[in-house]
Amino acid sequence: MKTLSKEVIEQTVEAKGYKWFEEQLNIVGIRTADKTTNLFNDYVTFSWKDKATGKWNFIGFEATTDPGLYYLQNPGRVVGTGILVPDQYYNVWQWGMGSNGYNQLLQRGAAVKVYRDKNRDQYLDMDPKTIEEGYFGMNLHRAHATVLQKWVGKYSAMCQVIRDNAEAWPKVVEIVEKLCPQKFYTYTLLVESDFK
Repeated sequence: MKTLSKEVIEQTVEAKGYKWFEEQLNIVGIRTADKTTNLFNDYVTFSWKDKATGKWNFIGFEATTDPGLYYLQNPGRVVGTGILVPDQYYNVWQWGMGSNGYNQLLQRGAAVKVYRDKNRDQYLDMDPKTIEEGYFGMNLHRAHATVLQKWVGKYSAMCQVIRDNAEAWPKVVEIVEKLCPQKFYTYTLLVESDFK
């Protein structure tokens, strides 16, 4: 995986024809080429410009952009478990209280596209013929509150999930609540092969 930075991510986002925001928070996920199921082997990054200084800030965290093995083998819908399709989802998230009892980014602003994987095995199936669009509760949240998880397990049914709650998640909360408060947040999901 190429070393990630604000500049590398901005160039890749724009090369895909997506919008890079100068006055808003840029949340960009990267699904790596490692297709091992149930690991936190992806990244979610945050880039924003300090309004007072004009200086750019960048931080990235270990995450998953895929559902965990539990939901691959136990889909919540007959059509199969959702796997987010790489794209830019404009104004998709809003900060608020999730059903699991803490503030997170909730899919309240826009529909998303997902592949549907319904064969209940351990492999991520991303067949374009299965793509469905809608409101599915594709949120961004953390994994376990106190334990650094090795496995994704039940922490993602299709959500984008930050692995570490002790250090990473408090930074996400600070970015969203204090440094870059917005009504809605856009999410861009890239794949490793997008990086030239």
